[in-house]
Amino acid sequence: MSEETPRVNASCLEDFKGRTIRILGKVKSLHGESCVIDANGDVTDANFEVGQFYEVIGRISDDSSVKMLQYQDFGTNIDMTNVDNLVKLQHKYKTIFYD
Repeated sequence: MSEETPRVNASCLEDFKGRTIRILGKVKSLHGESCVIDANGDVTDANFEVGQFYEVIGRISDDSSVKMLQYQDFGTNIDMTNVDNLVKLQHKYKTIFYD
């Protein structure tokens, strides 16, 4: 994937509508072919397990849901405080990471 994929969380989904992003979160619930992750992003067409952490590469739709393109299983032990801090740093210094 050669397109820039900035890391985001729920607080910045609105800023990246129509763009491809990365979002890491824990699956809270499954709903048919979609699920809800703890970063408040809806991810469609996923074969996920509740309680697992996944990084999703996807495109943000107009309704702020995320259409999954790829994903990576991150297991069950992720410190979301560190993930949120990484997201904040990447947006503070975006010229280093993307843009």
